[in-house]
Amino acid sequence: MRRSTAEAVTAALGPGLRTRAFLFNTLLVDKATDDRLRSYPHWLAARNLANEASDESVQALIEAVRGRYEVARRWYRLKARLLGIEAAGRLRSQRGRHRG
Repeated sequence: MRRSTAEAVTAALGPGLRTRAFLFNTLLVDKATDDRLRSYPHWLAARNLANEASDESVQALIEAVRGRYEVARRWYRLKARLLGIEAAGRLRSQRGRHRG
């Protein structure tokens, strides 16, 4: 079901893909230029400032979440096992191979 949905969405987004990619890349360059002109130390600094959060607190949150990835993995393994779905394990191992 998810695969067919993903394929349908991909097919629907096909027309105009080059235009959307160009626009997205233009937005990325615009943000990078703004960040450089404002002397932000990294790409997330502007968002942290707008959220009134220190870079250190955001970095601590990121590290805490990354450190607990295994909780979500265990949940989805349990859910797949309870639902009798074997494909979740194959998908997980395929994703792991693409990360390099």
